[in-house]
Amino acid sequence: MWNYPGGGIEAGESPEEACIREVKEETGFDIRIIELMKLEHSKYTYRAEIIGGTLKSEFKESYNKDIIEVQWIHIYNDQFFDKITRPIRAELLRSCPDLSGGKL
Repeated sequence: MWNYPGGGIEAGESPEEACIREVKEETGFDIRIIELMKLEHSKYTYRAEIIGGTLKSEFKESYNKDIIEVQWIHIYNDQFFDKITRPIRAELLRSCPDLSGGKL
């Protein structure tokens, strides 16, 4: 199953700080949060942009044991999205019409 980077909020962290940390841990990228897209059942979904770092390909940390592979998926390649990730994809397409040729 393909999914977006994410995880729990640690003690003393804001949701934004947790997002930045989780993306770094799971992808290797440094990000800047652009906006909160959705807040539902204490789950925060942010739109962000990459500002640094490089894509990780090895995951030796115990907290990343479930990650098998990381890659860019074209936003229109519907086969990679499921009932959890499709609504986020749909919101991105609605709110960011400039994604028509981009990758997610």
